[in-house]
Amino acid sequence: MGQRPATIITLTVLLLGVPVIALAQTPTSLTLNPATITGGQSSTGQVSLSGPAPTGGLAVALVSSNKAAATVPPSVTVAAGAVTASLKVATVPVAQSATVTITAAAGGGSKTAQLHVLPPVPSSVTLAPSTVAGGTVVTGQVSPSGPAPASGFAVNLSSSNPDVATVKPSITVEAGATTASFKVATVKVGQLTAVNIATSAGGVTKTAQLTVTP
Repeated sequence: MGQRPATIITLTVLLLGVPVIALAQTPTSLTLNPATITGGQSSTGQVSLSGPAPTGGLAVALVSSNKAAATVPPSVTVAAGAVTASLKVATVPVAQSATVTITAAAGGGSKTAQLHVLPPVPSSVTLAPSTVAGGTVVTGQVSPSGPAPASGFAVNLSSSNPDVATVKPSITVEAGATTASFKVATVKVGQLTAVNIATSAGGVTKTAQLTVTP
């Protein structure tokens, strides 16, 4: 007699009445880019989950530890099947540096990231015109790195040669503004003279050269 072919039998076992428990997805990381920012600007955050979000998406709760410096929406939704979602962190102009902890929470787990919010510093100073005959008044303009806080932003002014060109000791950028103007008074000179006009605040100095001609 010939050998009978082997028979492959597949057994399917059904476990009835045993619930299948789906583990809730939790945040595995929260990143902020940039993590250091001048108040009044925004940072982009990204939250990552331990696995794909379920059907209907997964809401991740967001909290800022210092709403006076940085704010986030109440939550961000990770789309169904996705593992990441982006969020915006809006910051407020500040007079002093502030470190804010942003927390993302879902499924009983949470992750945090720190955002450093800085006060503005001078980013540029311009003079118009930059070459004048002595005795002419020049208009200067200073621009901070971000909007001035509610208390305003004080910028120190100085001249490298006050005998030729003078400025007042300081100027205040008004709350929310990103520029402020000031005057540079010059005197008549016997020869061409270069003068540096400096603006300083927060340990940062920006200068512009003024050329005064006879």
